[in-house]
Amino acid sequence: MGCGQTSVSELFQRCEVALDLHPNTAVADAGGEEVLSSIGAADFRYVALVRDPVERFLSGYHELWARLAGLNLSRAALRRCLRSLGGRAGCENIAPEDPTYRALAESAFFDWPVDVYAERTVLAVLHEVSRVVWPGSCTTELKTHARSLNHLFPQTWLIGRGAARMVVGPDIFVGSRFGAWPDVVLRAERLEEDVAALFASLNVSAAECPATGLRRLNANAVNVGVLKGGDVLALDRAQLRRQLLTGRARRSFCRLFAADFLYLGYEDAWQEHCAEALGHSLELRAEGRLLHLVLPPLPESARGSPEKKKKKKKKKKKKKKK
Repeated sequence: MGCGQTSVSELFQRCEVALDLHPNTAVADAGGEEVLSSIGAADFRYVALVRDPVERFLSGYHELWARLAGLNLSRAALRRCLRSLGGRAGCENIAPEDPTYRALAESAFFDWPVDVYAERTVLAVLHEVSRVVWPGSCTTELKTHARSLNHLFPQTWLIGRGAARMVVGPDIFVGSRFGAWPDVVLRAERLEEDVAALFASLNVSAAECPATGLRRLNANAVNVGVLKGGDVLALDRAQLRRQLLTGRARRSFCRLFAADFLYLGYEDAWQEHCAEALGHSLELRAEGRLLHLVLPPLPESARGSPEKKKKKKKKKKKKKKK
């Protein structure tokens, strides 16, 4: 998730006895019932940590290009490294057997150097994320995506896939007995407040597990992309934000991350950044136990009937004749 993740991990580890922690993978698989039985647990809470979709994308985009800049290889050079099985000069950091490098070499967005602020680059990355995320499989770790692209996967996809038995569409997860959606969502923007509410619901006192003054332990995580000369890839977040929330990039981003806005408690951010850009808001719709997002139909007045459209065309032709 970013700078909040290791802060919460540290807190939970410090409070492990009081919280009786177990990783979600231990209870979400086929043997989950046996795991719960073996630890004597009658119930559990599935907790997920999330972040504002815009801020998370900016952070993940920086992380992606910092890591790729650290390779310091063009697409053509990367392909030569893969063909030579890493035996060429400059290929020392490439593991040819790693499928993420091969996926990177074939992806539409990758080359280096590249203008990371250009609309075409932002759109290409968004398209690649959309292409590899949907449809997904929940039985194995996804290994077909380009290297480091996972930093940009939608949070709803990652959360649902972590506990789901099957993914049947871009907005529908079929859960196991344990469900595919968290019982508790912790938002990085109000982390201490959300953690305190969680602990209170579990009857864990502040004395046992203080949730104040959480440190942002990996705030400098983007410093992984070290270029020649020891410099780290710098990125102007304000400039990138302007590009992301403008024109075609904004529409593509909002469609791809709509569930993150509307399922994780960022409805106000959706209205600010996306509702106007897409011309309308998305609706939550329930079908049995499934809850998913749909595009509401445009009102008849906005669509216009076929007869009205014909009349408009005739009026335009008459004006031209005059």
